Amino acid sequence: MAKRLKSAEGSSADMQRRIDELTVQFNSASGDNQRLQAEMARMRSAMQELQDKNDALARENKQLSGTLRLVRQNRFYAFASRRRHIAVSLSEWLYVIM
Repeated sequence: MAKRLKSAEGSSADMQRRIDELTVQFNSASGDNQRLQAEMARMRSAMQELQDKNDALARENKQLSGTLRLVRQNRFYAFASRRRHIAVSLSEWLYVIM
């Protein structure tokens, strides 16, 4: 009986030591988990900021593309208008000469 008691006390001490080890590991893992959750929240915030900037740049690009298209159209129309004016002037000049 004393032998069983001594064996049980040894097992109990081993179990208590294992419980203490697991408690330390659990506390460490909990701290790591909280740190990683905070880091993930910062990453999400940074990702949202980058997405907002990307959206703003896309809107600006769309506006600039539209402006560029209008400038190109205006240049074309101005060129075509000058060309028509020159052609009309030339034909009038040729008419006067002949």
